[in-house]
Order: sequence, then C-alpha cells, then structure tokens
Amino acid sequence: MTTSRHRIRIIAAAALLAAAPITFAACGGGESSSSGGGTGVEAVEQGTVGAVSVQQAHDQLEKGTAVMVDVREPAELAESAVPGTIDIPLGQLESRASEIPTGTPVLVFCRSGNRSQEGAAILAAKGYEASTVEGGILAWQEAGLPTT
Repeated sequence: MTTSRHRIRIIAAAALLAAAPITFAACGGGESSSSGGGTGVEAVEQGTVGAVSVQQAHDQLEKGTAVMVDVREPAELAESAVPGTIDIPLGQLESRASEIPTGTPVLVFCRSGNRSQEGAAILAAKGYEASTVEGGILAWQEAGLPTT
C-alpha cells in the first residue's frame, strides 16, 4: 500500500471516530454497532476520540498540555522511542490505565496509527479525552521530530 493511500485510510478512520459513537471489536471478533451492547470497546460513550498530527502531538507534549501514551511493544520501543511518553503496551492498557493522569488530553501513539485507534477507544471508554497520533512513529520520524 502506498504511503498516500495509507494516510487517506488513517484520515478516513479518524473522521469516522469523530463523527459518531461506534464500538470497536477486539482483535478478531465481536460485533460492531453504534447502539452499544456489543463485545467491543465503546469509543465515544464517556470520553472523546480524535486525531492529531505528529506536529500537533509534539507541540502539545512540549507545552505540557497533553500526555502521550505509546502502546507499542517493548522490542519496538528499544528501536526508537519518543522522549516523555508513558509506555504501556496495548495489551496492558486496559489494566494499567490508572497510570495515565486524568483531566489532561491523552495522545495515543503506536508504529503507524492502527493500534493507537484501539488504544484511544479503550481510554475514551474510561472517560479520557483521547486522540490518536496520525501515522505513529513512522510519521514522527519522517517529520524529523526527536526520538531516542
């Protein structure tokens, strides 16, 4: 898939997230519906889900107006990480959400933007104002933003 096509899909997914309450099914099953009651995570029931660019994420992180949660696995973090993030693998996010400050917007970050959508939905269901960082670490590095 070309980079442009991938970005269009991410933008379309973000638009869908912002447009209406939806349910995300966990990997490989469950129902999706806008009426709730499914087996997935309700994306907009309690909190909100949005999307921000890597530059917006960087600016908010620098200003301290948001926290950023990286949902990648430890092996991925060892390759490159963004300074100042809270690192919680997606599979542990539900049980470790209490490690994330409340009352501050949360930017959810991954490799390319796919897992961050699920992570933002998990956090929104818990009442966080959560946004995905479009394009993840790949877009972050492409923009020349700092990594360790």
